[in-house]
Amino acid sequence: MSYFATHSRIGLKFPSINYRLLGLLGIVTALFSGIYGILMLGSWFVSEHLDLHHNINLLLFWPTDFLVLIVAMRWLVFCKPWPMTHNSTPFLNYYMMAHLLSMMAYAGVTFLQLVDQSTMDIAVHVLPGFASIYSVNLARGF
Repeated sequence: MSYFATHSRIGLKFPSINYRLLGLLGIVTALFSGIYGILMLGSWFVSEHLDLHHNINLLLFWPTDFLVLIVAMRWLVFCKPWPMTHNSTPFLNYYMMAHLLSMMAYAGVTFLQLVDQSTMDIAVHVLPGFASIYSVNLARGF
């Protein structure tokens, strides 16, 4: 069990409520990101419409986020952190760090206006919430 999971200064007084809230946020985020990621990736492969190809929003919405549902369900049901083994620790930490790095890249590309897509609304309204949820998940959930 990680130090942050047992000695965190973030949260409510009862750890079970913390993990239930973290699980609910994880489920909502994983569903939102996973569904949009699959829709964007599917439209990229199936459609020949040029606006759907090379969608920069895939930096935020990953189709693999459906796998986060498993972790979030454990937080919600068992009110415990995800068990970290020697094999799963690097994968989960690198996955969360890759997500945070892709969010930073998305913010940089958007605010420097390096793409022709209109991404400012998503960067202003969705990106801060995603970044905070993934930061808390990285610090608290593992």
